[in-house]
Amino acid sequence: MREVARHLLVLTLVGLLGWVLLGALVPSPGEEAVGAGRAGFLTASEEETGAINVVSAIYLAFRAYDTMGEAIVLMLAVAGVSFFAGSGSGGKK
Repeated sequence: MREVARHLLVLTLVGLLGWVLLGALVPSPGEEAVGAGRAGFLTASEEETGAINVVSAIYLAFRAYDTMGEAIVLMLAVAGVSFFAGSGSGGKK
């Protein structure tokens, strides 16, 4: 009886996971399909950036903001850690 319950539980969990994944991939009525926005990058990259190579245009124009934001967050984290690490009274008289 325990084996049947265990198999039923596993089957239910796998079915629930499949239902959630399918719901995430299938667009709702009125929404675009997954990956439909990629065509916009391919068609507008040369017009918006002036770069002939699409990969270079995406990395240098569109992804540069992400990289700059990550660098700012990293610098703020280092500054915060160094501020709090140096604010203790350890060793100072």
